[in-house]
Amino acid sequence: MRACRATAVAVAALALAAPPPASLAALQNRPGLRLENRMLRQASTHESRGELKEAEATLRELLEVQSGSVAAVLALERVLRADGRIAEALPVLDRYLAEYPRTSQVWQHKLGVLIEADSLAGVETTLENWIRAAPGSPDPYRLGARVLEGVHGVGRAAELIEEGVAALGDLPALVGELAEMQLARGDTAAALAAMRRITEWYPAGTPERRDAWIGELRLLVESPDTEAAMGLLAAFREEHPDAEQLDGLSAGLASRLLGQGKRDEAMAVLSGIEGPGAALERGYLLLEGGAVAEAVAALKVALPDLEPSHATEILELTLALSELTAPGATLAARAAIASHRGDPGHAVTLLRDGVDRLPAPDRPAILALGARLADQAGPAEDATAFRRRIVTEHADSREYPEAALRFARALSAEPGGRAEAVRVLEALIVARPDSPVVPGARRELRRIQTGRSGPGGGGQ
Repeated sequence: MRACRATAVAVAALALAAPPPASLAALQNRPGLRLENRMLRQASTHESRGELKEAEATLRELLEVQSGSVAAVLALERVLRADGRIAEALPVLDRYLAEYPRTSQVWQHKLGVLIEADSLAGVETTLENWIRAAPGSPDPYRLGARVLEGVHGVGRAAELIEEGVAALGDLPALVGELAEMQLARGDTAAALAAMRRITEWYPAGTPERRDAWIGELRLLVESPDTEAAMGLLAAFREEHPDAEQLDGLSAGLASRLLGQGKRDEAMAVLSGIEGPGAALERGYLLLEGGAVAEAVAALKVALPDLEPSHATEILELTLALSELTAPGATLAARAAIASHRGDPGHAVTLLRDGVDRLPAPDRPAILALGARLADQAGPAEDATAFRRRIVTEHADSREYPEAALRFARALSAEPGGRAEAVRVLEALIVARPDSPVVPGARRELRRIQTGRSGPGGGGQ
């Protein structure tokens, strides 16, 4: 749900991007700016020294000369707060708003001061006054809703947004806020409906429509309604066939479909999509269908664009699948699919229970795969147990050097495990002096022998 809300927030941010109100821009360009800056610096100096009365006097004098100084109003509010007299900021804010009624920033500050001064009854009245003072502006609704959410909860805040929509139409600035609030309430369906309104508000073919649609799809792909996601993704693909986000969206949806056992639908979603995400999902789909050679080819296509740690994981899987016998490859594939579906614990159990039923040459690769998956699933003892078997039973295997180094690090962190860790590292260095892991093994050995802490800890 946190990821879903982040998507809605991003869409809302897109919708809310707008230049400052013309009235505020005019105020920023008024004459007398040099005087204002000098007096603001003077007040700031007093404030930093704790001279609050002097700071207040300077700011009030400035407002007498330049009543349109937003900076002076907000600085005076801050000084009065520091002096424990925040309620006295309300007349200052009111005087400013009477002269400059369309300055949203000051209205928002007034709402905050009312809450701070425990004048909650004035919040609704102030919102009504703000709406009347700025007809046609979404600010009283969207900014006011944020204040109401903190006071009365999401329900009342959403009501205010809906009032704004009724008055002004489906402005993205308002509907984006509504989508975020619906997510906060846990109502994904209502949030999706709001996001659809944003997408449809923009003309076809515009970048804004495309970006809003992508945000909607990201949320929908994470929802249980995979059928709706398939339809919306197909429509997006038709309108934006070259969008780079198609790869990630298609891969995410295919993964969800695969998790629901909808293999054919997942393959259909990936059909014609090029990219690392689609290649990866296509590989897992082929694995599930028993087409190991084709799966390995698809997984290798994804390798160059994956994150280094993920690429290493997939490379190890492809090597194992290429070298194992049919029974070993089947077991490795089942475990890889379970892990990819988000259940590495089940994958570890599959490998632990099945490894001894395989031909001996298959076992080192299966044990190494089990150790890597156990690193993800925990507990650490499972990974250590897999690596212990590689070290003690398969010292002539390709998997032995890395397993020995990581096994020694784990041992050195166990009470009384340092002596065995030293023996494992010394045996590794002697048996495989040309292995790429030996420099790391030598460093680990020196660390253990000198009693320093390090990757494996320092416990005795």
